[in-house]
Parts: sequence; C-alpha cells; structure tokens
Amino acid sequence: MAMPSMDRVWPGRPRACAFVRVAALLVVAGACVPGAAWSGELPPIVTGRSPVRVWVDQLGYRPGSRKILIVASHSPLPKGELELLLELTDAKTGKVLWNSLDHPDALKPFNGGRKDGESGEYVAHLDLSHLKASGRYYVAVRQGDKVERSCRFTVGDDLYRASALAAWKMLYYNRADTAKPEKHAGPWHHKLSHRGPNQATQARVYKWTGRPHWEPVGSEVADPTPRDVSGGWWDAGNFDKYMGNTTICHNELLLAIQLLGEAAKDGELNIPESGNGIPDVLDEVRYGTEFLLRMADATGAAFGRVYERPACPPEADTTPVMLTQTASGATMNRAAALAYASIVWQERKLDPAFARTCMAASRKSWKLLEARPHPWPASPKDPSKPAPTGEWFFVNYAECRALAAACYFRATGDKHTTPSSATASRPGTA
Repeated sequence: MAMPSMDRVWPGRPRACAFVRVAALLVVAGACVPGAAWSGELPPIVTGRSPVRVWVDQLGYRPGSRKILIVASHSPLPKGELELLLELTDAKTGKVLWNSLDHPDALKPFNGGRKDGESGEYVAHLDLSHLKASGRYYVAVRQGDKVERSCRFTVGDDLYRASALAAWKMLYYNRADTAKPEKHAGPWHHKLSHRGPNQATQARVYKWTGRPHWEPVGSEVADPTPRDVSGGWWDAGNFDKYMGNTTICHNELLLAIQLLGEAAKDGELNIPESGNGIPDVLDEVRYGTEFLLRMADATGAAFGRVYERPACPPEADTTPVMLTQTASGATMNRAAALAYASIVWQERKLDPAFARTCMAASRKSWKLLEARPHPWPASPKDPSKPAPTGEWFFVNYAECRALAAACYFRATGDKHTTPSSATASRPGTA
C-alpha cells in the first residue's frame, strides 16, 4: 500500500529533520577577449566583494533541464559586451564553449533592470539551457583585465544520487547510543556512548521542572524503574530524542522507501548492516523503529522525550539519561509509526516476524488509548487539552490516529478501524 503524502497526513507539521539542498554560491567578474588561452589553473572564485556575482546550482543540472544561472551585482549590471563577458568553460580542459558576446540575448535583466527589492541587488538570469553534454563546467567572468569564475557545476543524468545517499547517511552519523567505527563513519567515528550505569539502557523518568525541551528534564527521579530506551537518532547538536521528531522522520522515510520501490538496494550506504540482503535505507529506518518499540512502558504508554547530555566525543558523557513521563500524544504517535512500519515490512516480505512485532506493539498502544482516552496528562486549566510534560511537540493526535487506523485496515480489513471511524468527532482528538 502506498501511503498518502506526509503533507496530507500531517499538514503544517514542524520541519524537524530537514534535508537541505546546498544552494550553490558562485560568482562572476570580467570582460576581455573571448576564448583566451587557458593557463592550466582555474581562475579564482568570486567573493562577496566581487563587482559581479553568479549563482549556480552546485548539485548540477540534468542534460534536458532548464539551466538558469543568477548574475547579481550591487551596481547596475554592465550593458556593453566589452564591459562584462561571461564564458562557459569546460572545467577539465579549460576550453571556452560559449560566450555572452555571441549570445547577448542569453542574459535577461530581472525586474526590468531595476534593483530587486528582496535581495537589494541588480539581478539578471543567464540561460544556459542549450548545454546538453554531460560534464563539469564553470562560468568565467571577465571585466577589463580581471578574471574570476563561478563555482564549478555538473551536467549529468545521475547527479542527485550522491546527495540523496549523503542525506540518508546523515541518519547513521546521528545514531544514538552506539559506536561508529572509522570504516563506516570516517572522521566522525567514536566509541560506544551513553551505555554506562543509569544511561540509555537504564534510563529513568524524571520530574519535569519546566525547563526548555533541550535541557535536562529535572533533578528528581519520578519513577526509579530502569528502562532501555537506547537507539534512535539524536535530534541535532543536542542529543535529545523526541517522540514527535522521530515519528515525523521515521514515517517520511518509510514513505520514501515505498516510493523508491526496487530502486533501494543493499550496500549503498556503508553502514554496519550493509551486505545483509536488506536495502540499506530500510536498515537505517529500522534503527529508529526499534527505538520506538522501546519507548513505552509495559502498558504501551509512550514516553515523550529522552534527554542525553551532548559531549564531544559522545562517549565522554557519563551523566544519567532522563525520560519525561508517558503521555497520550506520544502514545498515539508511537502507535501510528509502528503500524506504518509493520505495513512496509509486510510489503517487503523481508522479516515477517518484525512486522508482527511492530503491529502488536502498535495495537497495544491503541487499545490503551481506547481504555484511557486522550488527553493525559490533562491540563489543569483545560482538561480537554494535554498538559506539557517536557517534550518538544507531538504530531497531531487525530491525524496519527487516522494513519494507524488506515494501517490496521490495510493489514486486517477490520472495518471497525477504518480511517473514517478513527477521525470521528469526539472531545480531545485534536
């Protein structure tokens, strides 16, 4: 089953794991004789002080796609060919393949040549869509006797593959509570972390003192029961592991796996699981799924946040790992994520036992919420709303409930858990 777009499942959700495309900064300067001999060295890259700056997509362009480069300056752009000359250059050979002197219409002023109100610059579009040949290029900018160049860019069919794999590999670098050997992590390798006494495998619930979500939960233990909440991904520079963030990332990655289909392969990411016959991207998501399985008590009630103190290297931290109390929002987030994981593993037919484990854990949380309706803990001021417990946020309760119900229906055909019945209006479902 191809699940709906996450923009539909969770409209307006916080952007927690964001995978950012590198917007390419490049620049320009120049005007002289087109096709001057190449010295064998690349011209210097333009800087913020260059009179003319050019922006390209440093990820590159597909051969058949439009290729619009941005030319910008703090002053009105020169209009004469002898004042500004742009040369498309083969970065490997230094051969000039195209120049603006012969194609004056390729540079089109933006905003009628007037200063752009957003950037505060004078801007023009340089259209190089005619460039179809795969290769590595840059634009040389000549003004008088000064020559600078843009950053290099690629034209090719497979140019997004490396950046896509790098985005997936980022999750491995953010794995919590594990060692990362140099053969997998390169310069970011480190030893086993947060596995000492009272840490990730022996975490305890602390009483929240009202501090921000990236700080320690508190100083007083509320429940001395040791709990294994190891695994998952650290959120960012802080080492917190949030139910809301994990749920969003986990489910969007599952959707990506469904969309990738057979294109996802084993051995693509150089992670410890590579070579096990399972696509690496699915192995990586499983690291998050197994964390979600641990993030609940024996009743199926889920915790909202795990606090681990950041350290460099990570193994240097020996302080206790802290949990926030269980909450109905976290419990439904977990139910939806585990139900969705079960569906994807069923579709892949790679580990039926794991699919059943995920579904059983999800249904346990679901049944708990049927017996103990949301919200809990409730706000003392408004019992129809949940009280904050030291987490960051939870994904919308009603939408997670609908996703879980859709997965149950997909797995069993049980009409008592259809999406329509799951989103029926009742107090506290929003």
